[in-house]
Amino acid sequence: MKPGLRYALLGLAAYLVFLIALMPAHWAVRFLPREVETAGVSGSVWHGHAARIRYAGYRLDDVDWRVRAPYRLLWAQLPLRLRIEKGSVSGFTSLVLSPRSLTLEDSDLNINLEVFERALRRFRVHLGGMPVHLAAETLELHRAGPGAARGTMRWDQAAVRSPVALSLGTLNLDLSDAEGGWVGALSNDSQEIRIGGRIRVGEGWAWSSEIRLAPGPRADERLRQALPLLGQPDRSGTVVLKASGRLASTPQG
Repeated sequence: MKPGLRYALLGLAAYLVFLIALMPAHWAVRFLPREVETAGVSGSVWHGHAARIRYAGYRLDDVDWRVRAPYRLLWAQLPLRLRIEKGSVSGFTSLVLSPRSLTLEDSDLNINLEVFERALRRFRVHLGGMPVHLAAETLELHRAGPGAARGTMRWDQAAVRSPVALSLGTLNLDLSDAEGGWVGALSNDSQEIRIGGRIRVGEGWAWSSEIRLAPGPRADERLRQALPLLGQPDRSGTVVLKASGRLASTPQG
């Protein structure tokens, strides 16, 4: 290909990409999946605002976005810096959309406990404490399963309110990518109960977990008696819980 033609095609591609980015936001929402509901959309794809976004029963309020690193548009990536004021999730993240994946970068997000209670609905668990804080350098999601991951989830003043009342202290999940998926190392600092183990999400959004529960130095007798009801304890009183399944809603990327 002649250099002049190559540069002309590159210029045309750049023009088309930036034309799409400057499209009014209320036009662009027509291309979203039917499951995504929006209200109060204004501005453009480049810089806009939505009063409400709802998906799969989860709601985000007062969402602002701005295109970040616009040169990535030439690589078929739409990088948006989001500010979410409140809702199921709030805070800041960079959302990178591409034909292959959806990626969260430089995330500083708070996740409402209702998100986790819904996931645990069949166990009738009610939670207490602060929202779960996600600080992640990157979290990559593909249709077939998870990609790269580097970050930490922290739950301060973690507690279970029912079916039993139990203080969990600060609960941490360190995220990384290995073995073709996400791996999370779980730990806490409670004096009542010690929690450790590993959670893995792999191909096809299948997940598995192996969690260790042990009485802490300040565990009362009721907790020591309750743990064996969950499983056979070892000599130290530690109970290992194993579970697996598949996430119901897979990302569309």
